[in-house]
Amino acid sequence: MLAELRGRVAALLVALCALAPAAPALDVDDLRVGDVYVQTSYFGPGTLDQGYFPVRVELWNQGAEAVDVDLDGEQSWQQEDFVHKSTHLEAGERASFELVLRARVGRPNAYELTFATGDAEGVIQVDVDYGWGAASAILYAAADPLPAGTVERWASEWQSDTSGTVGGREFKFSGCTFDQLSETWIAYTSLESVVLDASSGAPSPAVLDALLAWVRAGGRLVVCGADPAALFAARPEDAKWLRPAWRITDGETWGRQEAYRVGFGRVVLVDTPRLGAVAMDEAADLVPALHDALVDQGPSSWYGREWVGTQDRTRQVERELPGFGDLPLRGLMLLLVLFAVLMGPVNFLWVKRRGKPVLLLVTVPLLSLGTGLALVLFGVFAQGLDVKVSTRSFAILDQLGQRVTCAEVRRLFAGSSPGEGLRPAQGTAVMPVVSGRYGGPISMHRFLLDLDRGRLLGGDYLPVRTPTTQLLLSDHASRLRLEVTAVGDEVEVSNALGGRVEELVLRDARGALHHLGTPLDPGASARLRGGVEDEQEPLLDHDLKRLWGEDAPAKLAPGTWLAVVDAPDLRDACGVPVTVVEGRHLVLGVYALPVEESR
Repeated sequence: MLAELRGRVAALLVALCALAPAAPALDVDDLRVGDVYVQTSYFGPGTLDQGYFPVRVELWNQGAEAVDVDLDGEQSWQQEDFVHKSTHLEAGERASFELVLRARVGRPNAYELTFATGDAEGVIQVDVDYGWGAASAILYAAADPLPAGTVERWASEWQSDTSGTVGGREFKFSGCTFDQLSETWIAYTSLESVVLDASSGAPSPAVLDALLAWVRAGGRLVVCGADPAALFAARPEDAKWLRPAWRITDGETWGRQEAYRVGFGRVVLVDTPRLGAVAMDEAADLVPALHDALVDQGPSSWYGREWVGTQDRTRQVERELPGFGDLPLRGLMLLLVLFAVLMGPVNFLWVKRRGKPVLLLVTVPLLSLGTGLALVLFGVFAQGLDVKVSTRSFAILDQLGQRVTCAEVRRLFAGSSPGEGLRPAQGTAVMPVVSGRYGGPISMHRFLLDLDRGRLLGGDYLPVRTPTTQLLLSDHASRLRLEVTAVGDEVEVSNALGGRVEELVLRDARGALHHLGTPLDPGASARLRGGVEDEQEPLLDHDLKRLWGEDAPAKLAPGTWLAVVDAPDLRDACGVPVTVVEGRHLVLGVYALPVEESR
């Protein structure tokens, strides 16, 4: 049985390599706008349902004078997305950049990219389909493409022979070469999995940086080759995750496949010495194996990247957030009843006693104006003018690599205009959580992206006086830490996290568990209490699953700690001051390698 499973997993990857690059690019278009040659290209799956996807833009001024090229992108269908960018080109100059565009849930992802220079204008259409929330987008990348025509033939037979579905999910494959991969990790958030064929080389360090950041934020990277772990040999900051403490599956269970937990995501190493195309009749029955190899879960649970604004996990956290922004209905009702009484019987009796009905021409407008002002002031005082936020965040702080990856679900209410909009840091993806089923309730939104003023997010990324929910994924460098010192058999910690530690449990590098007795203020130190059993620790029983979902490890890994801490610098406020109404922030810290592995 084990030998058969090993053969299926190995054949699976061979089949994937044959099928994956269904086209060298989904969409490559070009046009001429005046003296400027424009080309756009997209190298991802043809069906997307979440996150952001990349479109590469290349410009070449073939004229004798300098020009300014204005790019305005737009898509609309109940939810509208707009993007703007201007580029100055000297005579003969070339320029290239990457647009990272929002992929909508249950809505067409058709962007019209309008390029204008002077009086000339041209339009390129970028069309990406949508999968009703059931598409599993998989991107395969290798140093060289497979022979022309091979993957188109196999992809067609795969769909017709197997329907491409497992557990209600539909696999959508595409492929590219290493030099076509994005160097921006946010551009991979629309994908469930990326498969790297490392048998003939490796992507550039910048691409690997982006891929590993995406993995830490919840992505799934499958590395194939004769020695897939060799890809990480020169990357100690990433290689440290490929240790038994972080292993999910090993070769004894999965043949030649090993999976490791890396941040919120995972890296899967598959020992496949030789990759190539196979006949479809040999691969047609491998869809269940593909499901197992890329998901490592049962067929009833495919979430792939857990932290997605359209997935159950984010919705679950959203339901825990207290609501705000609604007017107090009792107070509003009393105000309206008072207006009715004053406008009706009181006003009528007052005018009648004076015997001057003409006064109604004055009292009615004055009472209406006064009531209108009262309603406005009532709303202002009841809801405030600041930006209120209720938040839950889950962060993994890698003290060894000095990086933090954070997933935050937050509900916001802006009582007045917060200014220009949100300015997320370079390593932050902002995903609005909106109703998303085609044919469902109409929910109109306008999302604006201005690339001329940094990465400015406007419109309904933060609407005025309308509650909104967002998922923020961020990955950035951080020197925040919990200093850990061994004192005999005990452990002393010093809080350098920039916030108060409410609860803390720590498993030292030797595997012993320690517990914080009282909250720890910033800059303070405390000796931890040892001898704590796992089953007596609420953080381990409840919050490990909240951090990773049902696939969480059974216990805390040696050399790590788990804490409830309010440290704002672990999250990205996106440049907008907020008033925190309520929040809870869970942090997993990695501070040391296990003793038996660091020798």
